[in-house]
Amino acid sequence: MAVTAFVFRLSAFFGLVTLLLMSFRKGKTTAVIFSAGLLTGFLAFALAGIFAGIDLRDVYFYAFADNFGTGSTTDHGFLWRAVQFYNLFFYSEIIMFYPLVLIYVFVKRRFDWLLLWLTLAFIGINIIGNYARVDMKELLPAMALTGALSLAPLMELRQVSYRKVLFIVWVCFSPRLTEPFINFKHLFTGEVQKAEDFCHEPFTAPDEGAGKQLGLWVKANTKPGETVYVAGYGSQVQVYSERLSPSIYFNATQTKIAKQRLFRDLGAVHPKLILIPLFPQYKQYIDGDLRIFVDSLAAKNYRLDQCMFNYNIYSLKQ
Repeated sequence: MAVTAFVFRLSAFFGLVTLLLMSFRKGKTTAVIFSAGLLTGFLAFALAGIFAGIDLRDVYFYAFADNFGTGSTTDHGFLWRAVQFYNLFFYSEIIMFYPLVLIYVFVKRRFDWLLLWLTLAFIGINIIGNYARVDMKELLPAMALTGALSLAPLMELRQVSYRKVLFIVWVCFSPRLTEPFINFKHLFTGEVQKAEDFCHEPFTAPDEGAGKQLGLWVKANTKPGETVYVAGYGSQVQVYSERLSPSIYFNATQTKIAKQRLFRDLGAVHPKLILIPLFPQYKQYIDGDLRIFVDSLAAKNYRLDQCMFNYNIYSLKQ
């Protein structure tokens, strides 16, 4: 299961390392058995990939090598990282778990497997360095367990009922605990954004609701076999459109090799639609040569159809 988790989500590597280190603490026999299981699992997936026609060199390049270095998705300066780190760890709800983790440390008075898991997950977030809110999912399981185990002895000592503790937890984490119910409602009813709120200055980046509406519009106005290119970081729109990109780089990657591949792919296969952002983040984070290439392609082979959700939509000339 550990190998399967790693194959489907690379961040599971840090949990896998935790299990591996703990197996060594259990003894040589446990470590050998666990290591053999890991090796067998990786070999099985590698062989399955080879038989399916997957080049393992491509897996290494696109999953690892192309995501680090100059121009990659993790290429950020120290100041940017510092600001994002501060915002993520001190201006988010994760701060509510810090006292519970400290209580756990003082109660246990030793560095056990939960703290090892938490530490490795924290290191992993900093290695990647994007500091997206979704990265908190790597910390939450370990933090939730340490929080629960830190409160349990105090509850027994003070004879506090579980109902009171649950009520306190509900109050402390409210209104975030209602988000699953709100998201469940949005799953069926949707979040309708007003078109008149967009396509005029100041241009703002669309939120998830607007991105979903734009993607669904693209889906309704293209055929399943047609390709669509969303310039910049437009993977959300791309997913909701259910249309393939003409390039494997459907979300901006700005390494030298990635740019060359994107230029070649867009030159060889002209997508049915090109969506170019109007909001300032596009110029701020996307290199000039990429923007110039996409603009020139749109001007030469496309006509401006309309503006939606602060994206100019270009249709391929017939």
